Amino acid sequence: MKKFVALLFLFVACLSFAGCDSTAEKELKKASKNINEYNMKITLDDNVLSIVQSTKYINKSDDVLESLCMHVYPRSFREDAKNSPVGRLYTDKAYPNGKSYCDFVISKLVVEEEDKQVYFGGEDEDILEIDLNSGIYPDESIEINIEYHMTLPNINHRFGYGDSTYNIANFYPIMCVYEDGWCKDSYNSNGDPFYSDLANYNIEFTANKSMKIATSGHILSESANKNTNTYTVQAKGVRDYACVLSDKFEVISGKTNNDTEVMYYYYDDLDAIDNLQAGIDALNTFSELFCEYPYSTFSIVKSNFLHGGMEYPTLVYISDSVTEPADYKNVIVHETAHQWWYGLVGSNAFRYGWLDEGLTDFSTALFYKHNPQYNVNFDDIIKNTTNSYVTFVDLYTKVLGSVDTDMKRAVDQFATEPEYVYVSYVKGALLYNTLYETFGEEKFLKILQNYLREYKYQNVTPDHFVGIVEQVTMKDMTSFFDSWWNGEVEIKAID
Repeated sequence: MKKFVALLFLFVACLSFAGCDSTAEKELKKASKNINEYNMKITLDDNVLSIVQSTKYINKSDDVLESLCMHVYPRSFREDAKNSPVGRLYTDKAYPNGKSYCDFVISKLVVEEEDKQVYFGGEDEDILEIDLNSGIYPDESIEINIEYHMTLPNINHRFGYGDSTYNIANFYPIMCVYEDGWCKDSYNSNGDPFYSDLANYNIEFTANKSMKIATSGHILSESANKNTNTYTVQAKGVRDYACVLSDKFEVISGKTNNDTEVMYYYYDDLDAIDNLQAGIDALNTFSELFCEYPYSTFSIVKSNFLHGGMEYPTLVYISDSVTEPADYKNVIVHETAHQWWYGLVGSNAFRYGWLDEGLTDFSTALFYKHNPQYNVNFDDIIKNTTNSYVTFVDLYTKVLGSVDTDMKRAVDQFATEPEYVYVSYVKGALLYNTLYETFGEEKFLKILQNYLREYKYQNVTPDHFVGIVEQVTMKDMTSFFDSWWNGEVEIKAID
């Protein structure tokens, strides 16, 4: 009898363990309830995307909304767009086969079973503006149904196709964030000019059989037809949806300490195993330092992309133009860190680029401090970062007579992309390093852990971060941050 009772207890215990979610999984499930939802049936046929989209939008504001606004980023790739998606320095790299444009056409727009006229507003006519017959009250929801198609541009960018990959990101109408009004900032060639709320995505993607797909979220099922494959994909509690397709992909995978499946989609890579391991090590390290990565999958994707890399929820681009092995791994680590700084804690990258990019760059430096097997010295990173910034300031001052180092500028207020990079990434990383040196690693990590605990799955402003710093350090940090933001802080070269 005792043996039977013991076996019964063990059986019940095993059942309980099998059905038990981790704290991170529970938090994600909670965050995924009562949020916006995007359902899309997508077909890729040659260079044309055809999409049927249903969006459920919930009014989380205290206002009665009389209209809706959605970003339509593909319109920034049209021929007559005011704001080019590519800066002058990168035009040839972006368009190796000559200029190419997107033709985006909405054939049907229905809101709550009523046909609506298609109207594009905003500074660059890239905002789908929808007037409503009756307002949406707080906590009420509304359904928007759109049918549309677009010709993909031949461009090595977030959105478009190159010689090896189809990069399908920022391609669908997505709700603007509402904050005392709709955030309608247009696409810009500087930085990552995006801002989005958490949402759930249900995707059905059909493409040629020769293509393999790397996707945000996880693939629920795959079905084959004569010439096509259809993938059913679900991504819950994420800020965007993106995927990459290629007929050249090879795929390898591994697991993190928390059992996340990490997949590396690549072509022409003799270091594939090491690059996969870099992604696994980065997820493990940041999960330990910051908080547990909550999603079940993470995809690292080699692609035709003009910059080093690009972050999306549970998926990152790594440019095939990065040929130095150490640099390639560094991009993997940087983009992985964005799963926390952009993915979990959201912010307006158009307005506050330093808030996530600077922290992501500094997190990358911390990765090397905690992973000595990569033979990259943390102190050398800080020294090189500091001296690089000082050189930038000196050079711009000599050539232009002065340099604007104000950090609290929107991406469209920077004269050049290098200026944006040095002020947002480089100076941003130095700001976070100063906090790290001033208060020590233990307290600095407590700042980041509390920041995540308080604002995970939400959107923040710089004031939210400052508040957490003051809470942990019990110091008034106003003058510290003002001096960095306003360009008054003096940064000296390190010998």
